[in-house]
Amino acid sequence: MYPEYQSIDETIYSIDPTNIVRKKKSPLAAIFFLLVGAGLFVINYVVPSIYSSPNLSSAILMIGTILGLIGAIKLLVALYGKSAIPVYKPSGEQLKRYELFFDTTYRDAVNKYVKAGDFDSLLHLPRNASSAILVVIYKTSTGDILLAQVLEYVPYHHKPVTDTLVFTKSDYTLSESLA
Repeated sequence: MYPEYQSIDETIYSIDPTNIVRKKKSPLAAIFFLLVGAGLFVINYVVPSIYSSPNLSSAILMIGTILGLIGAIKLLVALYGKSAIPVYKPSGEQLKRYELFFDTTYRDAVNKYVKAGDFDSLLHLPRNASSAILVVIYKTSTGDILLAQVLEYVPYHHKPVTDTLVFTKSDYTLSESLA
């Protein structure tokens, strides 16, 4: 029925690799948890009044172990996980993801408005709680760039029915908030 398109979530970083970049989460919180956990282990064995009390010593060791494990997991996720935030490099802004759902009766209108960049008209269409037609939008807070794609529900997943469309501030109309 439609040509095969890739999902916007799969292609967001390859659309404009010089301007849309992947920003990894900072590992500072993970390092903090690891240091606090290790610090509790050291304090447990350095302060005589703590290691002489078995209950207090066990509690501090347990808390230190839990914090150390949380820190290790957070560090592994930050370094090797796929959790990244798309950032528009020229302005340094994060691209926020929005989802709009519509009924299948509005399929043609949704496709027309998205392809034309007329998001004001799109927002005036009645929205639906069902997930028949999905419009995924990535947009910076200032609106310097907007990426959009229309997807249609086929059993068990949403299938893209348009290519990922990229609009600069002058290429689209959106006067109200997407939230």
